[in-house]
Amino acid sequence: MIAKATQPMMFDYGPEAGDPDLPSIVNGTTAIGAVHGNPLASGLWAAAPSELGPTPVGGGAPGTTTFDVVALTKGFDPAVSSPATDLWQGSVSAVGAFTLITVQPGQTVTIPVTITPSGKKGSVVRGTLYVDQLVVGSTNVVNDINFADPAPTEPNANELVGIPYEYKIG
Repeated sequence: MIAKATQPMMFDYGPEAGDPDLPSIVNGTTAIGAVHGNPLASGLWAAAPSELGPTPVGGGAPGTTTFDVVALTKGFDPAVSSPATDLWQGSVSAVGAFTLITVQPGQTVTIPVTITPSGKKGSVVRGTLYVDQLVVGSTNVVNDINFADPAPTEPNANELVGIPYEYKIG
């Protein structure tokens, strides 16, 4: 993550729902931060810029900060689709409105998934279909399944299950 500002600054960053709170490395009006791990905390991450002091009482001059972020993740299988929006694919691609499926306590639902293979005949394709949960405010969203549950006030996400799949292109 690289931040560029109109005045000297730094930033703290980390998972939106909590620790670790990581500091940036500062060089004037540019600050950088990086985190590596397997796995990293899932869900939303945030960065909060702050002016470097000393500053006058009441703060310094107004300024702006721009962040550029790069993340290396697993790819999405373009052969897999669902009427329910994939939360993570929707967070990195223009998907329009999210389509959610509401699940009441004690209720069971089915999330339809379609695999439309393409490629060389006889090729074997393997992947994992993940079911993830995103908690925002007092709503839980499970990869388009929405159910009522007491939730933390900060956004949080969890991977509930990974379902392996395999098919042969015929």
